[in-house]
Amino acid sequence: SYERLSPSILSNFYIHNIRIYDDSGNQLLSISKTRVTYSIINLLKKDLQKGISSLIIDGITLDVDELVLLSSKFTSGSDSKMNLAEVKKIIPENIKLKNIYLEYDDKNVSALLNIKNIGVSNTLKKNTIDVQADAVLTATLAAYKKHLSGKLAVSGSVTDKFDGSQINLKLRDFTDG
Repeated sequence: SYERLSPSILSNFYIHNIRIYDDSGNQLLSISKTRVTYSIINLLKKDLQKGISSLIIDGITLDVDELVLLSSKFTSGSDSKMNLAEVKKIIPENIKLKNIYLEYDDKNVSALLNIKNIGVSNTLKKNTIDVQADAVLTATLAAYKKHLSGKLAVSGSVTDKFDGSQINLKLRDFTDG
């Protein structure tokens, strides 16, 4: 469901307050605001990569427990191979996700990962998809009576066959107080 759609017919539209529920009525995902920038001409030509030039998703709240439960229903034993060149043709050139909240809670661990930004650059001229992200983690480990917090930054490039791909992970300001 969504609360409001704000179109600008020629170039972009916004969708506000998207909510996704499972069959039992449990909310899996909420998104405050999404903006899609597009070209009608390129979409009519069936060129999705140029047709949707950017996608910005802001304010995502996701219940990880519910997502894991739902995804377990869809696991399959098929050995399909991912072809990055084909994937690159159907995703926008620029994707930005902002303010994502991933929550996990059980009797031993309570955690919140607040992903401030994820940027994906998908230029057809390159044979890679470049990714960068910044996040803040807070967690409580009940068994050890510890509260952890810190910042993470991830950046890298993914190649077609993953050979030559690189991912850099930076951890900083972690405390156990």
